[in-house]
Amino acid sequence: MSTMEILNQHLQPMLTDARVTAQTLPDCQNLKLWLLDPVPLQRPFSAQEVHTIEQYPAYWGFCWASGLALAQLLLKQPQLVAGKRVLDFGAGSGVIGIASLMAGAQEVIFCDIDEQALDACRANIDLNGWLNNNLLSF
Repeated sequence: MSTMEILNQHLQPMLTDARVTAQTLPDCQNLKLWLLDPVPLQRPFSAQEVHTIEQYPAYWGFCWASGLALAQLLLKQPQLVAGKRVLDFGAGSGVIGIASLMAGAQEVIFCDIDEQALDACRANIDLNGWLNNNLLSF
């Protein structure tokens, strides 16, 4: 099963029509993430769907604004992490860790209490060509 299929499978308890697509982040040197595809979600949700989303939030399927801003900063100022060991704590999609790798971090540790988020980190690392790299820890 591909990493995209694994993430789509994780979304099924939340919404059966939810899926991820590979999306390039703005001003991030072609850094890509598997993120929720907004197209099938542009519809009204039933009360039951809203309740289900609250119970199974796939927060790893979004690139939070704070993560995007920090990733952009790290890629513009790589000296902040170059040659250093980085902990992406509460990693979610892994955007900070991936940006750190791209900026020359010596090692990146991806940490999250949600196993699905760690699957998202692995999928996004793979999408960016870093999966078989010995600089990573989970």
